[in-house]
Amino acid sequence: MSRSRIRRIAKCTGLVTGAGLAVMMFGSTWWEVKRQSEQVKFTILDGGLAWAWTIGDEVGQPRYDGFDMGWFVRRSDRTRLRLWFRYRLYNWGSRYWHYSLFIPLWVPILTIAIPTVWLWRRDRRHPPGFCRACGYDLTGNVTGVCSECGKEVAITS
Repeated sequence: MSRSRIRRIAKCTGLVTGAGLAVMMFGSTWWEVKRQSEQVKFTILDGGLAWAWTIGDEVGQPRYDGFDMGWFVRRSDRTRLRLWFRYRLYNWGSRYWHYSLFIPLWVPILTIAIPTVWLWRRDRRHPPGFCRACGYDLTGNVTGVCSECGKEVAITS
């Protein structure tokens, strides 16, 4: 596969993934998607991803907290957008330890958006009469060298 084809695929993948994450980030302020088991809960809500683990008296002992298990999609009872990380570690009456981690979705959006924008800007085409390397307007230039970056350019009549 050619390098330009790989770049084109990376640009499109980054654009679609970033847009999907942005929709998920703002949609999760009104809707909540949850996957819950006896020990682990994964939730998309408040503009981020949340994981929670509960460990019982003995390591690996499951703790059932009375909630239904499985996948759930429901309208959130609150509308908010959290923008910062959150980590908690606490215990319930020295019987159970509960760990929770919240990662705001702007973090993966930003890590995808920066290289995607760089690829789109790198591959943009300059119109005729402009330097192909830096995009400088070469109108009136008769030297054959770009006065901005020093690259040789073809002189068009």
